[in-house]
Amino acid sequence: MDLYIRPRDREEMIAALGEAGLEDYFSVKDYDRSWIYRAHSGDVIVDTIWAMANHRTDVDWPDVLNLVHATGPALDWKRLLGRLGEDILLPDGILSVFRWIAPERAEELLSWLWNLRKRSSVDPTHGCEHVRALDSRPWFRPLESAEEPGKEPATEC
Repeated sequence: MDLYIRPRDREEMIAALGEAGLEDYFSVKDYDRSWIYRAHSGDVIVDTIWAMANHRTDVDWPDVLNLVHATGPALDWKRLLGRLGEDILLPDGILSVFRWIAPERAEELLSWLWNLRKRSSVDPTHGCEHVRALDSRPWFRPLESAEEPGKEPATEC
């Protein structure tokens, strides 16, 4: 189970999980405690998450997708996009996923949102640098291969 909480509530949540009889999963398998607390009882694992693994933000993709669904065209897209700076292409990926999971709702969005790449002055050929912006853990296979001495990436990033 994943529980998304505010960063300021993490100590209280960790205490509550302990009171409920769950133990820190770190003794079973270590993990990065700077953004998540993993508790378990037998086979049940409860992840308490207060930040992204890359520490760039306190929200996750499901939060963003639900926000887009709830607000749709009423969201102040120009203001939001104006605040993203070098991350301006990130909503393009989010919107692509949104279009895939909620095609009818996606059709209600402003048509110019589907052309963010054309509106961006950011060079999209930075390769694996963008992967690290999403998450600092080594989860992207081409990036993992590139970091192994003597190995080339399986594909271009």
